[in-house]
Amino acid sequence: MPLDKQSMLRLPEIREPQETDGLQWLQQAWNDGVNSGDYGPLNLDAIRVEGRKRLAAKT
Repeated sequence: MPLDKQSMLRLPEIREPQETDGLQWLQQAWNDGVNSGDYGPLNLDAIRVEGRKRLAAKT
């Protein structure tokens, strides 16, 4: 069923609380990450090696 013009005009009002919740979730996730302790650059090569070791151990 297609939306009429009035319904289409209300869509931003309907979506806005969900977007606000998503933004709050993102802000909280960011703060949790920052507050979780030391952080720095990732050693992607070491991460790949460790992941491959874990994968090989499963098979």
